[in-house]
Amino acid sequence: MATIRSFFKWARGSGLIETDPAAGVKLPRAMQGQVPTFFTLGETRALIASVQTGRYGTRDAAMLWCFAHGLRVAEVAALNVGDVIQPENAGMAAMRVRGRAASRARFRS
Repeated sequence: MATIRSFFKWARGSGLIETDPAAGVKLPRAMQGQVPTFFTLGETRALIASVQTGRYGTRDAAMLWCFAHGLRVAEVAALNVGDVIQPENAGMAAMRVRGRAASRARFRS
């Protein structure tokens, strides 16, 4: 919501629109006054380094990949093996994601 409000504020300031349609929209109480948090580079490296080889290593690496690409829990839960698109001609593999990320239909890694 904050991103949408910021975009419309910028668009109005740039003269692209006359009125800001998000001007009266308020953030949910849980978000008001809070700055988004993110992992530091060190935390990201530690998280990647925590993935171990063995029985659950592939699963953990796949979950980190989904996290890194911004997939939501419901999107990850809806994934199937058939959603993996095999690479062609030495290309990269892709994944078909359904849900809110549908606009970002394919994630490549």
